[in-house]
Amino acid sequence: MSTSGDRRSASLPRVAVDLRGSCRAAGRAYGERFAADIARQVAAYEAVFDALGMGADEVGRRTEAELLPPTERVFPAYVDELRGRAEGAGVAFRHLFPLDCVEEVWSWVGPERLRELEELARRPGPGSHCTTFALRRDGRVLFGHNEDWSAVDLGTTMPVHEVTTADGTRFLSLQLVGVVPWGGLNSHGLAITANTLPTTDARAGVPNAFVLRRLLECRSLEEVWEHVRLAGRALGGYVLAGDARGRVWAMETSARQACLREIDTWTAETNHFTEVSLQELGTQPVSEDSLGRLTRARELIATGWTCGGDLFDLARAVLTDHGGDGGRALCVHADPDVAPALQDATVASIVYEPTVGRMYAATGPACDSTPEALGLSEEVAAG
Repeated sequence: MSTSGDRRSASLPRVAVDLRGSCRAAGRAYGERFAADIARQVAAYEAVFDALGMGADEVGRRTEAELLPPTERVFPAYVDELRGRAEGAGVAFRHLFPLDCVEEVWSWVGPERLRELEELARRPGPGSHCTTFALRRDGRVLFGHNEDWSAVDLGTTMPVHEVTTADGTRFLSLQLVGVVPWGGLNSHGLAITANTLPTTDARAGVPNAFVLRRLLECRSLEEVWEHVRLAGRALGGYVLAGDARGRVWAMETSARQACLREIDTWTAETNHFTEVSLQELGTQPVSEDSLGRLTRARELIATGWTCGGDLFDLARAVLTDHGGDGGRALCVHADPDVAPALQDATVASIVYEPTVGRMYAATGPACDSTPEALGLSEEVAAG
């Protein structure tokens, strides 16, 4: 595994969350520990929601009306934990909950406004989001994921969460302090990561972040496939899941439909449907940024695959790419001359290796940091 001595390599903050008792109490303790960080993130999103043309109060009202009731019905414990976070941090729940519904909020923004935002930013605006891929060869499996999110979160604390759920399942997840963990490794040998997929059949329902949070408790890929198709989901997305046996499943979902592919060698995904049967459900026109990033990722992987070499080095080469020869950058840096609320940036970069139960994670653009190797402790792995 190649590293560079001049990159940031400070250890990521870690937090243990035990949900075998009161979820409200666990959330409150978390909120108290990260009170200032949560308050800063909530305040930072006021500018994001203003840029989207709604404002924080309107977003809070609408998420409470359309998204909170179904989430409380399906996942009351997750909501209770989040209410505890708000109480511990001293912020209003109606201002914290929307941070876990950002994909749904974006679905409320018309295409004209999104184009205006891209023009203001002079680059892909605050709706691009994430590049993900899988590499599978000779019994080794790696997932790569660049988390491209609002650039306001470049200053948000992002701890490694070591969570123990009510049934004893344990998982490891790198996530922003105001958002429920939704991607990571669990004690059943699964790795889960995901991308946003804008869709035309979005509706009132359970936000994607909570659907993904449930996947971290699954015991098999078959169970992941069952839960990713939750009947009451507000929209869909792309989910990449792998297990300790080396199986890799790629799933594309809208609010009402879903497709599954088993991956033999490699695959890549950005932020538009690639399954033919679902393409008519994607928002139109398809984002040029998403199309360009997918083309670039596929080119890099195909070239690296042909050359052979270490899969980890190939994964890092893709994650740190800046779009040479006119291609779209996969490692996205914020433009200092553009307001953070008007743009996306890579806020975290992760490589998962489910066959050995390990992840390599860093915050910020992938090229700026040396990833930290992380795994469930022996106690966690035994869960």
